[in-house]
Amino acid sequence: MDFWRTNSTRAMHTVFFARTLLSTAVLALALVPRASSAQWTAAAPDPASSLSLELDPMPFALGGYSFSVRYADRHLTHWSAMASVFSSDFPNGMLSSANKEAGWNDLHFRPSHALFVDYDFSGTGRGFFAGPSVFLYNNEVTHGPTGELRTFTSIYPNVRLGYTWFPFKKAGLYLSPWVNLGRETILGDQAESEAPDYVMADIKYIAALHMGYRCSF
Repeated sequence: MDFWRTNSTRAMHTVFFARTLLSTAVLALALVPRASSAQWTAAAPDPASSLSLELDPMPFALGGYSFSVRYADRHLTHWSAMASVFSSDFPNGMLSSANKEAGWNDLHFRPSHALFVDYDFSGTGRGFFAGPSVFLYNNEVTHGPTGELRTFTSIYPNVRLGYTWFPFKKAGLYLSPWVNLGRETILGDQAESEAPDYVMADIKYIAALHMGYRCSF
């Protein structure tokens, strides 16, 4: 759900660009009518309920973690719900200019959570989906000039669009690229100190590529 720290800013920008490009490419390929039609036709006879486990590989590669569990009930063929837990660092090179100029760095997401509700357009659990989601971040950030370590909670409601692709017809493994768009808000007041307030951007987006495994029953 959602970006993490790396020892090299240049390397992190490269990884982020590659991740965004890959997610966009998979979504773009999904737009090809022939591929979309074949995907939906092959998945049609699947009325079962399902439970899925999804991982975002980027936090693991950068020393964090991200686990998601999704449930879809066979009586609600177009709908599913997912809950996530994650923790990670955020790269200094990707902090906003305002926060970097104010002296903030080393943003860390302590164990945080997200909830998703998705509408599956095909009704098969494959293909395009969209829906609202909300992230609750437990933030920890350092102010370099004063050495202050500030903690605060923020909330990020957003809308999400993604695609679920099963590369193997008879296996439960799948890839799920998605993007979201929303606005993050700090909950409550920040501590009064010599350091300036940490500020949020007016608009935020996340591009991600999840790997998952689905069990039907």
